[in-house]
Amino acid sequence: NGTVRYRDEASDLDMVFENVDIAAAMPSADAPLTATIGFVTRGQSANGEVELASIPQLLAGEMTGVSVTAELGQNSVSFTGDVSSQGVVQGDFSAALPAPDALLAFAGTPGSALPADILPIEASGALAGTPEEISIGGGTYRLGVNRFQGPITVALDEVPFVTAQLNGGALDLSFLAAEEGCATGDAPAAEGKGWSTD
Repeated sequence: NGTVRYRDEASDLDMVFENVDIAAAMPSADAPLTATIGFVTRGQSANGEVELASIPQLLAGEMTGVSVTAELGQNSVSFTGDVSSQGVVQGDFSAALPAPDALLAFAGTPGSALPADILPIEASGALAGTPEEISIGGGTYRLGVNRFQGPITVALDEVPFVTAQLNGGALDLSFLAAEEGCATGDAPAAEGKGWSTD
């Protein structure tokens, strides 16, 4: 176990990682590399595990198998597929974020809690990435009771450009009406107004 401190003078970022525990194993040059890491920062516990099928293939610029799992609080992300040293990635991913407030605290923005009605946040699909573009094929997404399916592509330009074609059932946007009610006080809502749930 140890403690690591990271400070970026340009952005004034200052992070302290405590209880840092790192382990790696690669029995031979042809064996897979496995590594695990765990730490605590900003009150959040995190751990991750990576396995690379072949370091020689990776160094030669070839695609090699990889699996990654990461957890931060109750939130988890996993990926299984292939990766190259040129930044090409392809495989299947899944993410479950029942408590994204932990991610916000990790990012240094505690108190910016998302509405409980859009939780949990979940996503899964076939991920493909290059230095120029990231895409999700056959994606399924969940925001609380709302569910969507469809592809998403993000062009990694100076200003990222997102293209998506999502399908979903009737949307439950009642949390927006609740927020409007909080913003306008205790005034009664007009009959027949608000978001339709049909």
